Amino acid sequence: MASSASKCYYPNGRSASGDSPCNPDAVDSACCGGGLGSTCLTNRLCSGPDGNIVRGSCTSESWSSAECPLFCLSANTGGTDLISCSNVTKSDTSYCCDHNAFCCDNGVGRFDVLPSKPQTWATWSAAASQFVVVNPISTSSTSSIPSSTLASTTSFAPYLTTTLPGNGTPSGTPQPSQAAQGLTAGAQAGIGVGAAIGALLIAAVVFLLWKMKKNKRLLGEVRKQTENTWPAVYPEPPKMELVGGAPVRQELDSSYAPAELPAATDRAELYGHRV
Repeated sequence: MASSASKCYYPNGRSASGDSPCNPDAVDSACCGGGLGSTCLTNRLCSGPDGNIVRGSCTSESWSSAECPLFCLSANTGGTDLISCSNVTKSDTSYCCDHNAFCCDNGVGRFDVLPSKPQTWATWSAAASQFVVVNPISTSSTSSIPSSTLASTTSFAPYLTTTLPGNGTPSGTPQPSQAAQGLTAGAQAGIGVGAAIGALLIAAVVFLLWKMKKNKRLLGEVRKQTENTWPAVYPEPPKMELVGGAPVRQELDSSYAPAELPAATDRAELYGHRV
């Protein structure tokens, strides 16, 4: 047994005293919490007695080994639950870290853990107080880890800077594929409806402003036309002069001269009598 595999460490470099290497004979190995019912899976994750899938620890103190479970590294300690997104993605390899709210639905922070349908890698032996490998896995399987999975390590770049086998990008470097996982169909539809409603509201506001400006212009034209025609149609009557507080009789202007009544109005009948 290699001495480097005798201890397990969390991503922050602290000792994980309650964990044991899944493969005690390996130089580097993923670690899980020991105890009855605990198992190591071939995807390097841990299955607890209650069936929960957990990211454990690693024998590599710097977490620079490809044998470490390179998931949810923003959680510095162990025991971090992984939430399955299979009900959304219809894939048993799709997971989210338990601290990412709504990760499965919006896809932000969602990643894949291979292989599909993982098997039991090692089981806990109470007699030996360590895990015993029952289904060896190939170290080359790490090369199949997709870039979206490696992107989940971005929050732990100070502790993880090496390049994994088969991938040319340092594991601590952000990958655009994680952010580009996109929105769900429902979210895209909601954005489309919101954009359409916003466009209609803008068009309505523009129309109202144009209508108000047009009405204001028409009202100004009517007022201007009325001011220009008022004196000619309705001449002002002569002003009454006051002498000693009493009005002085003035002759009306010719424009106010009384008109003669028509001849037909000289005589009239009132109740059958001529007047």
